[in-house]
Amino acid sequence: MSKIIRLCLIGVFAFIPYTSMNASLDVSNEVSILGSERRQERRAGRQERREERREGRQERRDERRNGSEEPMEESIEETQ
Repeated sequence: MSKIIRLCLIGVFAFIPYTSMNASLDVSNEVSILGSERRQERRAGRQERREERREGRQERRDERRNGSEEPMEESIEETQ
């Protein structure tokens, strides 16, 4: 009887570290997944801000081009 109890205790104590190791691996995997999702969200946000800045720069360039073309045309018309 004591051999059976001893074997049961050994089995239980051998099983506990195994399950706790798996649980810690699950937690670390979950943390790494959340971290990668956050990194992807930040990248997407950065990409959106870059595109917005590019569009804003392009609009300002276009405005400058349009603004610089009009005085040239006016000055050409005045000389004629």
